[in-house]
Amino acid sequence: MKLKKVTKLGLGICAFALASTLFVKGNVKADITEGVPLKVGKHVKATLSKTGVLTISGKGEMWEDVDDTAEYYNKWFNNKKSDIYKIVIKDGVTSIGRRAFYQLESVQSVSIPKSVKSIEAHAFRMTKALRKVKIPNSVKNIGVQAFYESGIAKCTFGKNVREIDNFAFAHCNNLRSVSIPSNVKEVGQGAFLESGVSKVKIGRKDAFPVVKATIYSKKVLIGENAFAEGSVLKAYKGSSADEYAKLNDLYIRYIK
Repeated sequence: MKLKKVTKLGLGICAFALASTLFVKGNVKADITEGVPLKVGKHVKATLSKTGVLTISGKGEMWEDVDDTAEYYNKWFNNKKSDIYKIVIKDGVTSIGRRAFYQLESVQSVSIPKSVKSIEAHAFRMTKALRKVKIPNSVKNIGVQAFYESGIAKCTFGKNVREIDNFAFAHCNNLRSVSIPSNVKEVGQGAFLESGVSKVKIGRKDAFPVVKATIYSKKVLIGENAFAEGSVLKAYKGSSADEYAKLNDLYIRYIK
């Protein structure tokens, strides 16, 4: 009998500890309600107006959805995904959490303050009505698939962006050209894969060290001496990248 009581007590403590851990990490699903603040970070809250304006305010980071076994949707705003038209993030919020605004299909504009330092994975994924975004100078990292399959046609990068992660802007069909800031150190695999991008401008000389780079775009604008001597480019024969490689005495291999 005592053993049973101890076992039940132990299970109860474990369940409480697990629930507390999940809450701290932000894995608890809670639907947004108009006019009622919803906690989306330790010191961050979300408020939805009757006119469809979603305001994120407070201090510090938004929580991240770290449970990859869960259904792939936004856990806070999914119930209102067709009714949110504008996102306003207030100064003081330092990160846009993983999947924060995932699949908010009606969002047309977003305001990101200078306090935000990172945009996490899938943050704006499938925001199909979003047409432009301005990333402030404070942002250093843009996460995996952050804007994957969004509707953006224009993205202005802040000058201090260091990393554009894998597939960050993949399948953004409306996006035609991008200008990579001079401080970018890494552009991940497929960052602009299957997007509408046909022009890429790299912001400074010697932007990359000796590298092997594959350039799928047939019309790409590359800054003078962007790739160091000894780099190997793989591109389509007759493309602007092919011409660039020849003019700068770089090795060129052709995509078949």
